[in-house]
Amino acid sequence: MSQPSLFGPSFSSPEDDRRRDDRRGPEVRSELALAVSSEELSPSPQQEERRYRRILARKEKLGDLFGMAACYIQLGDLYLARGESEQAGDLYRKSLRLARAANTARKSLAPEDLS
Repeated sequence: MSQPSLFGPSFSSPEDDRRRDDRRGPEVRSELALAVSSEELSPSPQQEERRYRRILARKEKLGDLFGMAACYIQLGDLYLARGESEQAGDLYRKSLRLARAANTARKSLAPEDLS
């Protein structure tokens, strides 16, 4: 049975969707519910900054340069919204340096390292 969507017809039924959700397990469903509820709460800028700083610490621990760059962009956006353009600019420049370093490191990997 075809269901309309923005991306063309979908041939799954609502029952298929429920079965797919059941296979994800309770922890994934609860994380999804938490993500929806946290968006609805609209955290304060201070809470957002703490959240991105925690994520940044995890990305640093993992050595995820692209993830760190993304966090610095989000932090820069928060600072810019508060009117702290100098600090925002510093964070954006740091993000750019990290993204360039990550891209250079990615290019230096052999194709077999990427799979």
